[in-house]
Amino acid sequence: ASHPTHHQAAKLLAGWERPPEAQVSPQSPEDTEPDRPLIIVVIPTHNRARYVDEAVNSALSQEFQDMEVVVVDDGSTDHTADILAAIDDPRFRYVPKPKSNAPDTRNHCIAAARGPWLLWLDSDDVLLPGWLARLGSILQAGAEADVYYGNLEVVDARDRRQDIIRYEDFAGKNALLLSRLVHGNPLPLPGSLTRKALLEEVGGFDIEFIRAHDYELWTRLAPLARFKHVPFLAIQWRWHDGNMSSGSVQRDLSFDAKVVQRLLTRHPLKDLFPDLPWQNWPRAQAQAAQGRKAMWPTWGKPWQTWEWRSCFWRPRAPPPKTPRTPSPGGKPGCWTCLCCSLPGAIKIF
Repeated sequence: ASHPTHHQAAKLLAGWERPPEAQVSPQSPEDTEPDRPLIIVVIPTHNRARYVDEAVNSALSQEFQDMEVVVVDDGSTDHTADILAAIDDPRFRYVPKPKSNAPDTRNHCIAAARGPWLLWLDSDDVLLPGWLARLGSILQAGAEADVYYGNLEVVDARDRRQDIIRYEDFAGKNALLLSRLVHGNPLPLPGSLTRKALLEEVGGFDIEFIRAHDYELWTRLAPLARFKHVPFLAIQWRWHDGNMSSGSVQRDLSFDAKVVQRLLTRHPLKDLFPDLPWQNWPRAQAQAAQGRKAMWPTWGKPWQTWEWRSCFWRPRAPPPKTPRTPSPGGKPGCWTCLCCSLPGAIKIF
């Protein structure tokens, strides 16, 4: 018996996951300006000649037409430019730039987008059928959120399915999202639709985070943005020997640790660990430290891990009743953390 093709199966699964139509608010004026596409599919790339054509065509072949595809090339030295030059479609633009890094290239994507909504697609991934149409129907009815995201189908280099990742819905649950972020990144950037004005408001991606820049961005958007999960297969997320997702590349988790470090210095512990018994302050603080203990050894160099751990474990006082004047930063050789950086420590409480 014949078997359905990979994309046919993905389309069927996407159909099974479709939710009932959402009740949404009236469409905002910025989403209805004439002479500019509603959705811009932005594809940052660097030396992905093997995959980029498939990524672009997966976007251009979507049923939804009020869109444009923009590839921003971060100084590729392979034949990426030649491949993209052969694409003849008025909805496609190619923007080459000198080599910098991934977050800077994503910021160039934001600047290059002419429409109010950006959909993120990595150049080695595939946009699955129906995702743009699903998002377009939501936006045309009236956007109720600033960030929409779907589910991911994980495939290997030969397009064989490895897993399906289904994400939690954080609609109206910003406090919950913030508490999830301290344990890891609970949101996908691939396939997510973000309001351009909001990305510009927060300054885009932090170029210091050459890794985990999406994770860092979500921590800044979590208190501000309205998030909405759409239970639909959005992206075919490819694991291969050339990307960090596959596990074949040595991952630098020090950037993930720095994201958590920033969270700890920018938000009260009660917001990051809301389920702890904060009526007993010393006990709750100790439990918060214990909750991070298991993850710390995987981050950074051993001496950095130990410095941060030892700082976190020091006893802290309950929140002061009146604000105190912060003192300048921590001791030499120590990460800016709960006890060593008084500006952060005062801000936490």
